[in-house]
Amino acid sequence: MLKKIDTYTVPEWALPYLIYGETDDLSGTEENELEQFVNQFDGFEGLVFVDKGESYFNWTNDVNGVAGTVIDVTIYGHEIERASHV
Repeated sequence: MLKKIDTYTVPEWALPYLIYGETDDLSGTEENELEQFVNQFDGFEGLVFVDKGESYFNWTNDVNGVAGTVIDVTIYGHEIERASHV
């Protein structure tokens, strides 16, 4: 079952990568920033990114902290069950 992780503010340019995995229009720096952002959810698999409406200008974002056009995205994922050692 998908579990809601949280809602994040991401640059609008990040949506094709987050939703579809497309990297065609990204610079190497942007791709690295997005990989670092996604890697913070290492306790989850099968991440789903759902945008929450209209984009808007903001002075910061949760991917690289740079001002620009952003959109709020709610992230869901399947929590990875860790094997316990007895």
